[in-house]
Amino acid sequence: MSYLEISPQEYMQKSSSVQGHLLIDVRTPEEYAASHLKGAINMPVDQLEAAKVKALQTKGQEIYLVCQSGGRSARAAEALSQAGMSPLFSIRGGTPACAAAGVPTEGSGRQKLSLDEQFRVIVGTFVFLLSMLGYFYHPFFTFLCILLGGGLVTSALTHRCGLQELIRKLPWNK
Repeated sequence: MSYLEISPQEYMQKSSSVQGHLLIDVRTPEEYAASHLKGAINMPVDQLEAAKVKALQTKGQEIYLVCQSGGRSARAAEALSQAGMSPLFSIRGGTPACAAAGVPTEGSGRQKLSLDEQFRVIVGTFVFLLSMLGYFYHPFFTFLCILLGGGLVTSALTHRCGLQELIRKLPWNK
């Protein structure tokens, strides 16, 4: 591990003593919009590229990575360290721990349901309704539950889901 995991208190001390550090929030845009550390740049972990970070980093500038709990920022720090970047710091406990420690935050304060959570609500509702219709009305609806389950397995294996793509295009997800 060629990055350091630090506490929110250590981040406050280091960031106040270092001029011009780079703070990257690796959460989703929805999470970032709800609340983020002041001065943080949003670069979701699944879109993180060393070349993008290098373009933002000035020579010798310390890079601090933060997420919701510390897991994604640790993965991002590991990926950047393997790309030869340094100095890297992952903030343990994420944005909530930093906010609790007194690190200034910005954002709307409203947390929308993530795309994954919206997907689970929709699929769960379909399964429930189709199961009830299959039990009380006609067994054909149970067959539709089986098709829905097959679709979930296919989306998991192919890493592509048409329903999630539709949800992403809904007006409140723009």
